[in-house]
Amino acid sequence: MIHSAITAHGKKLDAIIQNAQAASTDAAAASRRISPLLESSHQTVEAMQTELLPEADQTLSKLHELSNSLEEIAAEIQRDPTVLVRGRKPPPPGPGEEK
Repeated sequence: MIHSAITAHGKKLDAIIQNAQAASTDAAAASRRISPLLESSHQTVEAMQTELLPEADQTLSKLHELSNSLEEIAAEIQRDPTVLVRGRKPPPPGPGEEK
């Protein structure tokens, strides 16, 4: 009885060890496949940081400037709608200048 129990547990232990070895082999293979993917991802992130992000930042700055200009123009038109037809009034002549 004890002998049969030990034999049964020994077989279960062998199966557990084989499963653990197979899982270890699978994990090692997955690790080898993931390594190039991680390297490629690193290169992609680096390219984004050095190329894409500076250009995006510059574009956003220009859009911000454009938005400010449009706000100024809209405010000027709201104050004096005739500016659309006649244009801006020239500044008044300075000291010593004639019209």
